[in-house]
Amino acid sequence: MRGDLNGVSHQFMDALGTRNWTTAKEILSRSTNAELYYFNADTTVPLGCLEIYLAYLKGDRPTMEAGFAAAREQLNRKVEGQPEDASLLSALAVIDAALGRKSEAIEEAKRAVAMLPVSEDAVDGPSLLYNLAAVYGMMNERLGLPRASCFSQNTRVA
Repeated sequence: MRGDLNGVSHQFMDALGTRNWTTAKEILSRSTNAELYYFNADTTVPLGCLEIYLAYLKGDRPTMEAGFAAAREQLNRKVEGQPEDASLLSALAVIDAALGRKSEAIEEAKRAVAMLPVSEDAVDGPSLLYNLAAVYGMMNERLGLPRASCFSQNTRVA
């Protein structure tokens, strides 16, 4: 699939959103881009990492032994090369969760949120919180935040 990085990334996101796994896989296999935007982070990730995420969403259980180790390592090297990039670290956390790497995924997601809290960045910070929640959900763990951390005492939730 030929096209600009944004266009192809958007097509892939749309395919995931509609659970059209066949189209999503075709987009990845035909892409001439080495990386695409990870939809919940303002960064690009290697195509192999998106294959890991797609396999997870399809209900497969991707593992490091299933040939995904190289893709995960490629993203890890990118994170190591840009240690200040919370979005990259957050994306790695989601990929590690998809691979069943529970302790790594949770630690990475927490670190990403701490690097760029919502109180400092109301645009990109929420995506990191979303990914933290996604990691906990993917790992079948409770997030464990006290209710007061999400809502003030005067907030009414209908």
